[in-house]
Amino acid sequence: MAATTSSGRGERGGNDRDSSVYHVHRRAWSLVFSDKMVRGYELCARVYRQKLVERLRASSGAIPVDVYHWFSLYIFDVMGDLRSAGASGVVTLLKSLTVFFGIGFPIWVFLAIRNTPGLMSDFWKLLDWCAKRFRQWLENEQSEVPDISASLIGSLLIYRLAPLTAIFYLLAHHPDEVEKLRRELEPYRDADHSTGEFLHSEIARLPHLNGVINEALRLFPAVPGTVPRKTPRGGIVVQGVRIPGDITVFCPQWVMARSELCCAKPYEFIPERWYSQPELVRSKSAFAPFSIGPYNCVGRPLALSNLRTTPARLITSFDVQLGPAETKERFLHDVKDRFVLELGALNLILSSVDRVFPYPNPSSSS
Repeated sequence: MAATTSSGRGERGGNDRDSSVYHVHRRAWSLVFSDKMVRGYELCARVYRQKLVERLRASSGAIPVDVYHWFSLYIFDVMGDLRSAGASGVVTLLKSLTVFFGIGFPIWVFLAIRNTPGLMSDFWKLLDWCAKRFRQWLENEQSEVPDISASLIGSLLIYRLAPLTAIFYLLAHHPDEVEKLRRELEPYRDADHSTGEFLHSEIARLPHLNGVINEALRLFPAVPGTVPRKTPRGGIVVQGVRIPGDITVFCPQWVMARSELCCAKPYEFIPERWYSQPELVRSKSAFAPFSIGPYNCVGRPLALSNLRTTPARLITSFDVQLGPAETKERFLHDVKDRFVLELGALNLILSSVDRVFPYPNPSSSS
């Protein structure tokens, strides 16, 4: 019997349980996420990143801004453009499509909403919007932009939204790390500083930037609960419970990231642990933000490209500080494990930065 996707339509995809079928799809997806293709997607993301900067700049000042909300719209815009070769314009139109995620509610909730007068108006607007976007996609058959399918809905949101928000949550609590990043990034901005953008190929190996990203992925893993591991042949005892050998178990990344067995000072945000202080990482195999093995995330190059270039652009465009009512307790209280990590609002005060940081190029320093 053929395996089915979560949609139940019998479609074959990147999570197919038949390994022979999966590897065929995997090879195709690997081409989609090749270095050449990711460079093309980077140009697409720049357009929407500029719109994001403009919206955040218009909202900057003394009033806190929910950056989680704006990041979700920005990512949805990029996703929509890559999926259908045309702008979705969510950020520009200021329309939140969070009603879309209501599709994942239990069916009785949907039925209750359907039978309540007035509550379905947003749903019908969503269907009209989807129909319009689908017609535009059909009319654009000659486009050279590859159709990387609806899988982007899950992959881009999972591996961009939560980590991107987590990065700014951590940076807002550690302003000294922002200055370290600015010093590292400044030599790689556009030569004339006209756009403030960064080429991913130039910043992909910056140690502190990657350290910040890895710490965000460690402390707020996109998929916090499920990394499969196999027990040793002789079995293992966990919390007094013996598990036989050669048994597949799930090791929650959220828990492992906070274990002294895996990291020293596990609750602390220390980007240097990933380059200059490797002794703080006690078990490298415990860090698997994009999963492990043949079923790991094929979209990793695209996700990392965005997780490097977007924070780089934003922290060199804005000073960031926590809103007056924003606390660690409030933010962590809203964190949910729904197989993927779901974060709540993150209210930050943004102040535009209109200066060039006079930091020397590290390569020219003695």
